[in-house]
Amino acid sequence: MQIDYNLVLLVVLPAVIVGLTSFFAIKSIVKQEAMKQKYQLLKTTQKEVLPLKLQAYERLTLLLDRISLQKLVTRVQPIGDDLKSYKQLLLANINQELDHNLTQQMYVSDECWQTILKTKQAIVTQIIQQHEEVTSATALQAYVLNQLKLETPTSVAQSFIRNEVGELLG
Repeated sequence: MQIDYNLVLLVVLPAVIVGLTSFFAIKSIVKQEAMKQKYQLLKTTQKEVLPLKLQAYERLTLLLDRISLQKLVTRVQPIGDDLKSYKQLLLANINQELDHNLTQQMYVSDECWQTILKTKQAIVTQIIQQHEEVTSATALQAYVLNQLKLETPTSVAQSFIRNEVGELLG
């Protein structure tokens, strides 16, 4: 019995072509389905994460408000009239506020978090700086409430947050 190779080729070649075509078609369909599932997962995740991000921005805005010098000296009253102890009390309050909101950095951009840290440092610097007319805790309160009405570090940082939230929602 002799094998007719032409006949085998006529039978096998179409089967191979159909098999390869089917393989690549199924591979393409599976890839598209995987991409759809990945997109759906991303969409679902974003719906769940967006409220957390917005809450983080809200909390950081509140943090900035609470550590602004004007609000801080109004809220944190000196125990005595000693300037050094009052400054330490203000600094401790700022650090406590930041520590309380430390985990919010997970939900905001690195640039936003760095802005928060720079703002905190600018406020600390303002507290530490010695002003000639400030010699007591009550004088520091009066100075902050009367003299520091210009654009504050916290207002700049809050503006940054508003812009970032606008981009997030936009």
